[in-house]
Amino acid sequence: MRLGLVPYLNARPLDYGFRARAPMDAQLQLLEASPSRLCQDLLSGKLDAALISSVECLRNRDRLRYCRAVGVCARDRVESILYFRRRPKRFSDAVAGKVFVDDASRTSIALLELLLKRAFGKVPIFEKRPASTIAPGLGPDDAGLLIGDPALRFAASADIDEYEIRDLAGWWHETEGLPFVFALWAFAPDLDLPDAFFLDSLQMGEEHISEIANQSGLGDAKRYLTETLHYRLDEDDHAALQRFHDALQAEELL
Repeated sequence: MRLGLVPYLNARPLDYGFRARAPMDAQLQLLEASPSRLCQDLLSGKLDAALISSVECLRNRDRLRYCRAVGVCARDRVESILYFRRRPKRFSDAVAGKVFVDDASRTSIALLELLLKRAFGKVPIFEKRPASTIAPGLGPDDAGLLIGDPALRFAASADIDEYEIRDLAGWWHETEGLPFVFALWAFAPDLDLPDAFFLDSLQMGEEHISEIANQSGLGDAKRYLTETLHYRLDEDDHAALQRFHDALQAEELL
């Protein structure tokens, strides 16, 4: 089994069991990369399964299956997917001239495109940049998008008050009244992977949450993993996935 993992704290409960098992199981090969890279490798047959952006599961329904039991989900905020501008600019002033993004997560970019198009009637220019250069490089009319651990570190930085910030899960929840599903375990359609394959790994992660939080080096990590995020999909999460799919189609963004 060739399994793709992401290098973010928010995924650690989901993949904890696989990481623990891999040194003792020669049949389990782990590859760590960004969700966008993992999706490419999954579609090209280099991986058997991977944790990828939920939007890629929606875009590739004819080429991929996904586990419907677990994923990276947030109710009304996510804290690690942040859209921001330098003050005194406000989000209501106008659409940004450019939005600098880390291309690691296609779901975050698709969600931001959707929210901006609904708010302003158009989508600004998106430009890829390394995560570490996005906030320092913002011009007065620009905006940035950070995801994962870089977003958590940005939110904890000493100069955070210099920025106007929107949490993308919070913005989505304000408009839809639903949670948001950011990532899912996807796999080739000819594989028969039961939900238990992924649930067992999550169960181990839940049993070691304190260890995961302590090893992260990020403040307040345990609260983030146990209160901000959730990993077991319910009816609202599946409704949110369908709503996201329908909204992207309606705005011709899928």
